[in-house]
Amino acid sequence: MLSRGDGGLEKHVVEMANTLLKTCRVSVLADPRYRERLDPTINFVALDARKGRLSFTLASQLKRILVDLKPDIIHAHAGKAASIMALLKPFYKESKWVVTRHNTTNPSAFYLRRFDACIAVSHKVAESEPSINWHVVENGTQPLQPSEPLTPLQQPAIVTIGRLVKIKGLDFVLDAWKNLDAHLYIIGDGPERAALEQQVQNEGLKNIHFVGYTEKVADYLCQAKLMLMPSFKEGAPYAMVEALLASVPVVATDVGNAKALLPSHAIIEKGSAEAIENSVKQLLQKPEDFQASFADSFSYARENLSLDKMVENTAGVYKSLL
Repeated sequence: MLSRGDGGLEKHVVEMANTLLKTCRVSVLADPRYRERLDPTINFVALDARKGRLSFTLASQLKRILVDLKPDIIHAHAGKAASIMALLKPFYKESKWVVTRHNTTNPSAFYLRRFDACIAVSHKVAESEPSINWHVVENGTQPLQPSEPLTPLQQPAIVTIGRLVKIKGLDFVLDAWKNLDAHLYIIGDGPERAALEQQVQNEGLKNIHFVGYTEKVADYLCQAKLMLMPSFKEGAPYAMVEALLASVPVVATDVGNAKALLPSHAIIEKGSAEAIENSVKQLLQKPEDFQASFADSFSYARENLSLDKMVENTAGVYKSLL
């Protein structure tokens, strides 16, 4: 993994590695900032992820590491790692090579075709490159555990979870709040925070709570009546999985695996404050009926979106190659 972020990609790799350790010998090649998040018995090899994908120094270092490790499976995650590892493959043929695509754009088919197996984190990701023979392994995770005792939220509580960037569509959520009598908890931080706070001030919006980054997401999620995900682009967002595992309804745009996981009425138009407003009003008018309409989604999440299921399906891909 050659990223330096704190999003779904990094969560995926860390949780996957820590769980695979129960049955496999695991080495993780990544930036030093992830060392503390991994089980201490994992063989961690530090890489400078700031180096570009065309770095000869990084490629040479990776080649030496592979010769020393002699792995059965080499698993690259996302575009940067895949592009470098794909170019190294001709020089190291003893292993089987796997790549996971976490979004609908990277890595490109040029690099994907060089791997022995390609994993997509959702059917929508797989559909974005139909020329590839994909294995779809949906993101799974452990249910979040809230604190005890909980600090109660003001109700009815609606949450958004994620980095505050333009692509998340949170400005449309704020537009929708002009006519809504509910509390909005915005969890996360990012470059758009100042603009969103200014929008709240300019429009005189009430009941908007900027939480910022917190490790207590579970405390908010377990008290929420609804999670909103009005994004313009997603791969297979973990926030949606965590909400469904907590039996919290989700209203989302048609991104990632939303259409596959949610009831049809929960899929809304991108960039539409009116659609967001209408969905929240449906919840407020008939909360029990709204909750009940997600029963199939909650059941599917419990059966298919656990961390153990994700690891089991990934290990199945590995075994098919050996």
